[in-house]
Amino acid sequence: MIGGFGSKPAIQLRHYKYIELPNGNWRTNEHSMYNLSSRKWNNPSIIGQCMPPASHFIIEKINNTRAILFGGVETDDDAKSTAMNNIYILEISISTVSWQCIKKPEAIYQWPVGRWGHAGAIIITGSGCPMLVISGGWDKNEETLDDCWIFNITQHSWIKLAVPHSVSERWSHSLSVFIMSLHCVWIITTGGAIDKRLTLVTNPNIVMITELVTNSKGEWKVGDTLDTNGMNNEEYKKKYQQQLQAGRRIWLEEYQKPRKGDTVDIKQTVQALMKSLEEKEKEKEKEAQVYHQKLMQKEREEAEKEQEISRYRHQLQEKDREHQVVLQKKDREHQVILQKKDREHQVVLQEKDRELQEKEETLQQKDIVILENNRELQEKDRQLQEKDRELQEKEETLRQKDIVILENDRELQEKDRQLQEKDRELQEKDRELQEKDRELQEKDREPQEKDMELQEKDRELQEDRELQEDRELQEKDGELPQSQEAVHRYQQQALTDDHWVINKDEVTSKSSTHEWKNIDATPVIPKVAYRVISECISELKDCGIDLHFLTEKLLEKKIINDRQKKKAIDEHSGRTTDQRMNQLFDIVKVSVQREGKVFEYILEILKDEDTILANKLKVSN
Repeated sequence: MIGGFGSKPAIQLRHYKYIELPNGNWRTNEHSMYNLSSRKWNNPSIIGQCMPPASHFIIEKINNTRAILFGGVETDDDAKSTAMNNIYILEISISTVSWQCIKKPEAIYQWPVGRWGHAGAIIITGSGCPMLVISGGWDKNEETLDDCWIFNITQHSWIKLAVPHSVSERWSHSLSVFIMSLHCVWIITTGGAIDKRLTLVTNPNIVMITELVTNSKGEWKVGDTLDTNGMNNEEYKKKYQQQLQAGRRIWLEEYQKPRKGDTVDIKQTVQALMKSLEEKEKEKEKEAQVYHQKLMQKEREEAEKEQEISRYRHQLQEKDREHQVVLQKKDREHQVILQKKDREHQVVLQEKDRELQEKEETLQQKDIVILENNRELQEKDRQLQEKDRELQEKEETLRQKDIVILENDRELQEKDRQLQEKDRELQEKDRELQEKDRELQEKDREPQEKDMELQEKDRELQEDRELQEDRELQEKDGELPQSQEAVHRYQQQALTDDHWVINKDEVTSKSSTHEWKNIDATPVIPKVAYRVISECISELKDCGIDLHFLTEKLLEKKIINDRQKKKAIDEHSGRTTDQRMNQLFDIVKVSVQREGKVFEYILEILKDEDTILANKLKVSN
């Protein structure tokens, strides 16, 4: 077990490095080896250029005594961490680990970038040239790498493999190698994540099989790649069986081939093996001697420690004896002092006993008084309990009343809520009515403006007509004064009498073609009526006619409509009464000009209004 990071180590061995990281964790290059026979851990010695404190690298077994390590995060003495791309070859024995570092040569560009969190596996096909295959991981910027490389451990050279992105673009995954034959290897990629957010690889790419085959030049090339779905089809299963059978045949042929030189080659091989065994035995003896020397050194150190402990124990015994003598002397002195204090204490206790007896007698008297008081208190307590029961009964009655009151309160709250809801509905309807009222007022303004335009046009038409009719009216000027005088007299009569009649003989024309008849039977000439009503407007205003009464009568005679009536009596329209009266009389004049019968309706209205005015004058007098 080599390196890693975690919490602060309890013991820091002097042969290894321990560096604290900014986040509070520690990174180390400590070596630990577990002996399966003795079931004990030990820390082997280091030979060669050992890696600095590191973690997140891969370490793969080459054979029983060799291993290869690649990549990882290394931390220097300044606590600066870097993603590395160095190769380390390890030679491992019982008590030592020998390190060989292979760095990227400056002239070679075919070399993977530094990485950590990657995956790796060893390929051994029996050709005597083991290979390391790696894929994925994170670079120094914590970005996911998307590449796959194969390293020739003998030649110290890298080759980049063109595998699909779904195979190599991942980190924190695993690689496994399955040897199909001397010339065919399957690489199995499993699990992992694809980004910083720990998005896991999903089906059908969780498990991927990549086929590596060698060409005629002995170079490794990428063959087929299968995902989970591809592994379950019949074509894959058939191909798997064929490759296994071909692999068995190749292995069998290799095994059955006659070896060149037969006996001579065998002897040479045996001699080479024997020589290798002798060298390994010598190495083991040397290692055993070194280990024995270390054991002897440890035994000597332990013996020296035992001697120091025995000397320290003897010194402690001497000090303990001296300390006991001093303690005995102090104990005797202390006993004398205690006896003296004990006698004094007994005298004091006797005096206190007498005082206590006197206090007991006093307390007995007080106890008698207290007993009497207790009996009185018990009686009062019984009375209080009786009152308490009565109070509880009253409280229960009040509680029942409170429940009724609460129920009533809830009912009132519910009614209040309903009233509030209705009030909100009424407010909403009121707002709607106000909005409609504003819309109606807006609509009323538009017809009013149109009426003003029509009146303006009527005035223009009237002026044109007057210019055309001036000649005709000049001819009738001699007859008109007499008619005006008669109309004026009838008007005055209408203002004073309840019943009045127009004398048709007084309102006649000297012309034989224009003769006035009774007002009830003969229609009034519109032009004459218009001129008369125009000259009498000021007198009609001065007579004190009521605006509301006048609008009611005009509406009744259909001289005006409801809209015109509302505008005439609207006191909130921003116009004065005189302005509204003028507008009303303008409508009357236009109606008289169009139809002479309207003049008769005006005379009837004046008569009805005069009756009301007469009554008012009587009351004021």
